[in-house]
Amino acid sequence: DIHAFWKFDEVFQLILRLKVPPAVFLFNPRIDDVLRLRPRIEKMLPALAKAGHEIRILSMGVENFSERENARFNKDISLAQVDEFLALMKTWGDAFPGVFMPYRAGNPLVEIGLILFTPWTTLADVRLNLTRAAQRGFPGRGYWLYSILLLEPTTPIFHLAKKEKGVLAARFPDRGQVYGLFKNEGEMAGVRAWRFKDKKVADFFAMHVRVCAADREGEACAFFRDDKAYARALKRYRQANETVAVTPLEIALELLELFEAARAPYDREALLDEAIRRAQARLTPAPLPAPVKTAAPDSRMIEIDKIRN
Repeated sequence: DIHAFWKFDEVFQLILRLKVPPAVFLFNPRIDDVLRLRPRIEKMLPALAKAGHEIRILSMGVENFSERENARFNKDISLAQVDEFLALMKTWGDAFPGVFMPYRAGNPLVEIGLILFTPWTTLADVRLNLTRAAQRGFPGRGYWLYSILLLEPTTPIFHLAKKEKGVLAARFPDRGQVYGLFKNEGEMAGVRAWRFKDKKVADFFAMHVRVCAADREGEACAFFRDDKAYARALKRYRQANETVAVTPLEIALELLELFEAARAPYDREALLDEAIRRAQARLTPAPLPAPVKTAAPDSRMIEIDKIRN
C-alpha cells in the first residue's frame, strides 16, 4: 500500500516493536516517492538489516528514456531522477546488502519498468532507450527489451491513439506484439490492438522480439510454433552462440543500425541475419598474431666471428 510506504519509518518502527520475525515486505512506489522519502527510509535501514527484514519493490517504472515518448505517459520522471535513484540504490545495497531490493521483486539486476514500444515509437526513440538503458546497467536480455504499450479504453493515452487515424486495429499486425503479455500471463480482455505508425519500427520489433524469445525459450517456445521467421531467428541465434555469448541487446543494437541505413525495399529477415553476424564478429576475440620466426644464424658469419676473436 502506497500510504504505508509514505509512512515508512512509522510503519517499521511499529513492526520492530512488535518483534515480527524476519519477513519480506512488498511495495510499489514511484521513483520520486523513494527519493522524497530518503531520510525516513535511511534511518530505518540499519534496524531492518539487524532484524533480517527485506523490502522488495514489485515494479518501479520510468516508462521510457525518450522525453518525447514519456510526455504521452505523463509520467513526469526525469533522467536526472533516474540517475539519482540508481546511485542511491547502489549506496544502500553496498551498506545494507539484501535489505532494500528495488528491481522487479528482488531481482539483483538493474531493471526499472519500461514501455519500450508504442504506436508512436521511432528508430531514434529505440536508439535512445537501448543506449541509455545499457549505460545504466540494464541486463542484455529480459522483458524490458520487448515491452509494449497495452492500450486500455479507460486510459488517456487510448483516447490519444483513437484520435489518430491508422493506430487502432482489429488485431495486432504481428503476433509478436503480445508475446510479452502472453509470457507474463497477462489478461488480454480490454487490451486494444494497435499498429506502429513507422513501418521500419514495426519490422525491427518483429525481428527483435523473435530473438528475445529465442534467447528465453529456444525450441520450447510454443508461442512462435510454426513461425518461419522465428525458426530462422532461432537457428541463427544458436549458431552465433556456439562460438561466443551474444545477447539480444547486442543484436538489437546491430539490427537498429541496419534498419537506420536500410532503404525500401529491404528484407527484414536478411537484416536480422546480418545483425547476428555482426554481433558475433564484434564479440569474437581477434586471433593472436602468429609468432615471428627468427632466421637461423648464418654459419659463415659465425666462422668469421670466431676468427676475429
